[in-house]
Amino acid sequence: MPPNTFAKGLPLIVFMVGGTGVLATFVQGQTEAKDHNMQYKSVSKKQHTLEEEHKKVMAKMDIDDYVMVPVPKPK
Repeated sequence: MPPNTFAKGLPLIVFMVGGTGVLATFVQGQTEAKDHNMQYKSVSKKQHTLEEEHKKVMAKMDIDDYVMVPVPKPK
């Protein structure tokens, strides 16, 4: 092994490990800020459930009077 291998490889390793730490901190800060902003934006007066929405949609639809029509195939 040449003597300068350690001198050239050590900065690369330090840069990679340090960069990973900086990126993790940066992404964590962005995620926390986004979560903090979203916490106050989606405030509704009434909680909606999927079952309530399904009942509303089914009440608007008339499922007893329909005709099965085949979809035409492309030529």
